[in-house]
Amino acid sequence: MKMNRVLFAAMVGLTTVGASYALFEMRKVTVESNDGKRVYKRVEHVGSVRLVKRLSDKPCIIGISWGSDSNGIWVDKGCRAEFEYQTKDDRDRDRDRDRDKDRDRDKIKLPDRWTSGYETKRITVESKDGRRSYRRIDTSGGVRLTKRLSDKPCVLGRSWGYDKNGVWTDNGCRAEFEVKSRKDSNSDRNDWWGGRVPSWAVGTWKGFRYAADGMTLTIRSDGTVYLKKNRESGQGRRGDAGSRQVRIDDDLWELIRDRSDRIRLRPIHARGGELSFEKQ
Repeated sequence: MKMNRVLFAAMVGLTTVGASYALFEMRKVTVESNDGKRVYKRVEHVGSVRLVKRLSDKPCIIGISWGSDSNGIWVDKGCRAEFEYQTKDDRDRDRDRDRDKDRDRDKIKLPDRWTSGYETKRITVESKDGRRSYRRIDTSGGVRLTKRLSDKPCVLGRSWGYDKNGVWTDNGCRAEFEVKSRKDSNSDRNDWWGGRVPSWAVGTWKGFRYAADGMTLTIRSDGTVYLKKNRESGQGRRGDAGSRQVRIDDDLWELIRDRSDRIRLRPIHARGGELSFEKQ
């Protein structure tokens, strides 16, 4: 009798441990923005989406001409590409159903694969004057719009959405969001496009030469960027920076160090030419 209880306990333990693992498979899908129009493809995916092959002559830049949310993948501005995403296979879905039946029958508390290790954060993201706004935060556990604050509509994939590094709004959408972030994540840490802002880039820079003449560029250690034109009021246009790139609205540049007191912004997908700055 004692041996039977031991074997039963061991079997329950194995069942509990096994239920904390999911069976996944990788799938590919092609999404195409024809005639420069936005296209949204609904796919059931778990985790992040990866662009594996660009099919268009137009660039495919995450957050600008392609992206994903919890329900699918979108492309825009002529981007056509093949994407790879992770999804649960049919065996895992069947096991989920069996797990729920076992939980109700045996009252065994199994770990929740989707919420374990995550915490809920609430943020507000506002598109002012109809311009795109981006808030960096870990979104690996998913994002949900909880309250619309604007008169303008907030439509997923059109006027709001998210990628693995943050939440964005556009076209006048202002809203509150509920975000599931890893408990060990730091929302102020800038891991957007390749890591933290390098120490040599932090500071205030004065533009010189051609297009940058009269501009002031401010880069903060948390990744916040301000680009101000001569005689412009306030701090100027706000954006984000990583270790290699700078983005402001829909403009994207490569961040290059020329020497200790000079940097350049080389256009990747931006209006105008290269911008040169020297330490102020």
